[in-house]
Amino acid sequence: MANETLRAAVALLAERRLHAAACKAKVDEERAYWEAQHENKIAEARLAAACVAESENEVRSLAIDEYVFVGDKHPAPGVDIRVTKRFNYDAGAALAWAKQHDMALALDKKAFEKLAAVSPESMPVTVEEVPTATIATNLAAKLTAEAVTV
Repeated sequence: MANETLRAAVALLAERRLHAAACKAKVDEERAYWEAQHENKIAEARLAAACVAESENEVRSLAIDEYVFVGDKHPAPGVDIRVTKRFNYDAGAALAWAKQHDMALALDKKAFEKLAAVSPESMPVTVEEVPTATIATNLAAKLTAEAVTV
């Protein structure tokens, strides 16, 4: 038999859960009503967000093409190129190499890639530099700043 303190706590919990469920149901109902009243604005906002994503992808693609062709890491105002390394290797060959060099009984991918960044020629790995385009969040300010300096 549970003691009175526990019974009271369980009863309070049950009461609070019912209250929370009722509050959530009311919010859900009012949210659905609000969304129904503003469905055109919501659709417009979703379309605008999709257009932004499409433009961002195009800018990233064009910026990477420009970087690959010209080598400029700042191809446009507010757009920068960050170059990261991608390590390509067969996990089995890498594990064999690690065992041969008394590094591990299992491949420590992080440690292997850290060593590969320093001396890949002695390891079963190829290192590929991968450019990634980053776009300033406040692009309008970058464009305004460039117009002032030009």
